[in-house]
Amino acid sequence: MHPYISWKEAKAIYNYRKEHGSFNAATDLKKMLALKPEFIDRILPYLDFKN
Repeated sequence: MHPYISWKEAKAIYNYRKEHGSFNAATDLKKMLALKPEFIDRILPYLDFKN
């Protein structure tokens, strides 16, 4: 749970990852058409793409 991520956005991220595999970089996340670019920019500081 995160204050910037709604249930709908989290579900979209989950479904995309389930279908396409792990996100390795911010560019992978930006391929998602369901998320607005400003949303992605806002959550990037909270994400870690290290395996």
